[in-house]
Amino acid sequence: MPNPKKLILHIGFPKTGSSALQSFMSASVPLLARAGVHYPSPEPQSYIDKGLCSGNIVQLLYDLDYVDTEKGVVKYHQDFNRLFDHMIEAARQSDKPCTLFSGEVFSQFPEEHVALLAEKTRDFDVSVVAFVRDPFDFVCSSWKQRVKRSGACDDFRQDVETRTRAGDIEMLDGYRNFDRYFQDFRIINYDRSKKDVISAFLNTSGIELDRERPAAEASGRIFNKSLTASQANLIIQINCEFKGSPIGALFVEFLLRQPSQGRDTFYDRETHAGLLEAYRATLASINLRLPAGEALATTPRDRTESSAHIDPQDIAHLLAFFKQTLRYKPSSNPLRKLMNLALRLFWRRLPLNFDPASYALLNPDLPRRGSNLYAHYIEQGREEGRPYRLKGLEKGFQWEEQGDRQ
Repeated sequence: MPNPKKLILHIGFPKTGSSALQSFMSASVPLLARAGVHYPSPEPQSYIDKGLCSGNIVQLLYDLDYVDTEKGVVKYHQDFNRLFDHMIEAARQSDKPCTLFSGEVFSQFPEEHVALLAEKTRDFDVSVVAFVRDPFDFVCSSWKQRVKRSGACDDFRQDVETRTRAGDIEMLDGYRNFDRYFQDFRIINYDRSKKDVISAFLNTSGIELDRERPAAEASGRIFNKSLTASQANLIIQINCEFKGSPIGALFVEFLLRQPSQGRDTFYDRETHAGLLEAYRATLASINLRLPAGEALATTPRDRTESSAHIDPQDIAHLLAFFKQTLRYKPSSNPLRKLMNLALRLFWRRLPLNFDPASYALLNPDLPRRGSNLYAHYIEQGREEGRPYRLKGLEKGFQWEEQGDRQ
């Protein structure tokens, strides 16, 4: 009887190097194929270039309509049989002995979905691979990520308490779900391997490449830059004061373009102790799977708490941001949609409410001068999912057009 095909599931817990690893996977499909690994549905080059990769399983979720694009959330209430059947078919049809799927959404699967995935893949040789880190560092980083990308309004303690009650700490509750249903679960200590998560993943997964990785992949490039606790608290106040507007999201993009302020020293010993107690059994299970000497700490740190009061430098950034927004003026161009309708003769996919001024503001990496923003959106921005209008502000304000920005 032939050996079963191998299936590797990378459970990308948030803020454990997943974006860097997934960018490598999508950029290295031929290299992985020569190593006998099939990586289906890689993400486009534009995502790789911007460090926005989230895994090929997310590509499948979009392709199979499992994502509410209006809200930007996965429809976990749907029947996942179709998704898992698609994964299995891709593995069976591949001429490679191993198929690899990666995604942070794995860690958010309800237990019934994990059980179904285990049942569907019982004829495969399945290995689950995940990076873990200290629980406090994890919940702090994931809180900042939600503030950064989801408009969250809860402070740190509220966020952790709510998610602990709901069983929604991805690294700990996600681990517990997969640990129940998969035997070959390989754990990597992120803090010990974060300087080269790619090598750590390949070695742990048993993937041997036929040549060295491109130098750029190990160059220390920053993926998914984090906020500081001070910045997160400032953005929470903005989110609460300006509900329904994009101001918080705009300020986030402004902050992410600023030079890094160094290591964030925020620490909440009481929250750390509560996590360690609530997940004592789960942490013990994780530590059993880690190599000797790499176990996660099971006691709080011997240090005083460090508050997350807002840093004066972040106030200065906020003032600079609002100075920039003063370039808005009341809208005086009611013919915008009519002009866009005419431009559809050249660009059939142009949205009627496309606003080139807002497109420039919401995408600060675009060239400031000498670029045709209409053409950029049609040829590149649309595929990348770039925002092109200010929801909630576009009715009253419009970017003051200057020079040849369009």
